[in-house]
Amino acid sequence: MAELITNGGFTGNANGWTLNGGDTLFIYNNNLIYCEDSGANLNSYAQQDLSGLITSGDYSISVDVVADGSVGSSVFIRVGIQNQNGFLGTAPYISETVLKGESRTLTASFTYPGYDGVPEVLTIDVQCTGTTVHCDVDNVSLAGPLAPLFKARST
Repeated sequence: MAELITNGGFTGNANGWTLNGGDTLFIYNNNLIYCEDSGANLNSYAQQDLSGLITSGDYSISVDVVADGSVGSSVFIRVGIQNQNGFLGTAPYISETVLKGESRTLTASFTYPGYDGVPEVLTIDVQCTGTTVHCDVDNVSLAGPLAPLFKARST
C-alpha cells in the first residue's frame, strides 16, 4: 500500500498543504490547529494536491482529531477527494461531528474510479460551533490501492 499524503503528521510545518483560514488555521506542536475564539462559525480547510492519485482501486483514508473548547462546542469535519466539481461521489468519505473533549481516529475506505483528467485534492474541511473551539488534526493518511482480501483460485 502506497502512502499518497506528504507531511500528514505536519512535522514542524505545513509543507505540501494549502491552508485556507487566515490566522484561525496554523501549525503548532506538529499538529494542524483550527482555532476559533470569536464565536463565529468557522469554515476553514486544508488541501493537498493529489497528482499521484491516478490508479483506480480501493483506498483507505484516516485522520486523528482532538476537539476542545467551551461547553457545547463541537467540530464538524469532512475529509474527502475533491475536484473543481466538488467532492467525488455524493459526499466526502468522512463526515462526522467530534464533541468537546473527544479524541478520535476517523477512517473510511473507498473505491476511486481512476483519474479523469480533472486535477484533484484531498480536502480537510472543518466547521466549528461554540464560542471557543480548538481542533487538532494529525496523522492524515491516504493509502492505496489496497491489496485484495483474497486471491481467486485457478481451476
